[in-house]
Amino acid sequence: MKGEFFMNDREKVRRILESEEVPQHLRPENIDLILNSKKHSVKNSAKHYRNQYMQVIAGLVACMTISTCGIFLIGKKVPQTNIEDISNKTASEKLSVQTEITDNTSMLKSSESYDEIYKIFSYNSNSEMVSAYDETEKYQEFNDSTVTDGKTIFSSNENTSFINYSRVENGEFLYSSSLGIGMFQDAVQSDIRSLFINSNTLFVVCESIMPDGNYVTTVTAYDILYENDEPILEYISEYSQGGNFSDIKSNGDYIYLVTSETKTFSEDFSPENYSSYLPEYYIDGEKYYPEPENIYIPSDFLEINSEQLNTGFTTVASLKFSNNNLEQTDIKSFAKSAEFVCCTENNLYVTISNYSNAYTENTDILKFSFTDGNIIFQEYANTKGIPLNTDEYNGYFRIIVTYVQETNNYVYSKNAIYIFDENMNQVGFIDDLDSEQDIKFFEDIAVSDNYIVDLKNPEKPTITEKYQGIGCIKNLGKNSYLNLEYLSEENGFKISVFDNSNNLISKFVQYFNDTEMFLDSPAFSDSNSLFVDYDKNIIGIPCYIQTEDYTAELRYEFYYFENNSFQYIGNVSEFEENCYSMNRALCIDDYIYVICGNQFISFMPSDDIIYNKVIFQI
Repeated sequence: MKGEFFMNDREKVRRILESEEVPQHLRPENIDLILNSKKHSVKNSAKHYRNQYMQVIAGLVACMTISTCGIFLIGKKVPQTNIEDISNKTASEKLSVQTEITDNTSMLKSSESYDEIYKIFSYNSNSEMVSAYDETEKYQEFNDSTVTDGKTIFSSNENTSFINYSRVENGEFLYSSSLGIGMFQDAVQSDIRSLFINSNTLFVVCESIMPDGNYVTTVTAYDILYENDEPILEYISEYSQGGNFSDIKSNGDYIYLVTSETKTFSEDFSPENYSSYLPEYYIDGEKYYPEPENIYIPSDFLEINSEQLNTGFTTVASLKFSNNNLEQTDIKSFAKSAEFVCCTENNLYVTISNYSNAYTENTDILKFSFTDGNIIFQEYANTKGIPLNTDEYNGYFRIIVTYVQETNNYVYSKNAIYIFDENMNQVGFIDDLDSEQDIKFFEDIAVSDNYIVDLKNPEKPTITEKYQGIGCIKNLGKNSYLNLEYLSEENGFKISVFDNSNNLISKFVQYFNDTEMFLDSPAFSDSNSLFVDYDKNIIGIPCYIQTEDYTAELRYEFYYFENNSFQYIGNVSEFEENCYSMNRALCIDDYIYVICGNQFISFMPSDDIIYNKVIFQI
């Protein structure tokens, strides 16, 4: 593990430091050199009618260096030579200071009880609570809301705890039914957030809000059975974990669940009441807490904001499905609100923003690995700026940040991309990017509104000066990708296909007539709704149309893409009063099935006809 542990309750720290062997930069005479960090919060999602907030707790107090906490204390070593006044430096000099990566060393302390964890939180338990909300919802791409085993389509309705499913064959809906997912204990509301199928088992991820305002995420396993070709979902097992759903990954025999929760130190805050300050999980309805050695606490955990009465926890658990049971094999919890959680097949990255002044905004990055059900802390890094997006590709972790820069007494923000190897050593970066434009990663490039960043050489990312309006990016396979762009002035959209060298292969512009106005596409906010069938070369664009009589219409426009050219097939449409969204499209055999709210619609591309539909009551 990496980093050095230090804190800023000066009197308590000085007393301990005088009697302990400590690094030079933590000696009492150097305490004032320690930097502060900034509180931050995570997303507020109106889409799911939730107020999600995660907050950094205030004021770090006990130095925990004497056989104390059963927790991991992670922090960055800050040599005295790195702490300097940069207010009089030029923009380029400030940039050089900010991009310096600190030493990757760490300190581990452990104990046999939760008492010391409680002590960390208790020093400011009488302070006034401060709430913090992030005005910008951070986009997380979760597992999908519609899945199939090749015979039956399973789909969850937005903001409900019901699954609609139908056995299909040659465009016909043979057997259709709905299943309500039971609420967690006394929850006041439950919403399905994700579905996935593994080995003939349907896994349902449901997020519940409890009477006290806290959230619990539950993974429920159902066996997919067929009796006389009729699908039956048979309950097997479930596992629950405190917090909002962040992500879930399936890797071999293991499932990895990531949640985020907030603990508020209210009047019931006491060392005996573990629920008031520890993350929690549930097995067979019984509440448990991670062992102290499985709770990570960053070194600057409580350096600032001593009036806050909250802490965020980001928790990841590994689950093994065997013997008709979801068994937890490991759990780790990180005691600070994560700004971004990047969960790949084998790794988990947690990013935390820190702030002392505009020129020293920086982000901590923690890397965990998934190995045979074990969640292992691997590496730590730090970079300048506040994160906007993260991903991993070919073993490299990439992060887009925004930072402040000054030129001729004019202060403005810029974006940068930093690239780290598997050991979280920075290998390359590119900065001075326009912060007014969105940037998205796609394999070995990053795409913005008017330039493409070539990331093929991680050590030397470069800008390609080619215009491309960014919208929704989708992999087409065969070393090519598709971009959907909204054309507001032309009343339509443009589909462009590029190869991995950023060369335009083909483009198609869909214009709408004077009686229709193209308003939006769900694909711009939910890339999974952009339909691509690689084998049949079919592309489906979900559209939101307004007609001349102000009637709203939802459509999927379908195209063949063959021999580097587009050919229009037809569309599936429904009025908004009957269908609130075009959720998904998928292909089974020769038919396309469109999920439109509580309707399943089958479509035969070769005949351009709607073949059949089924309407669910939920």
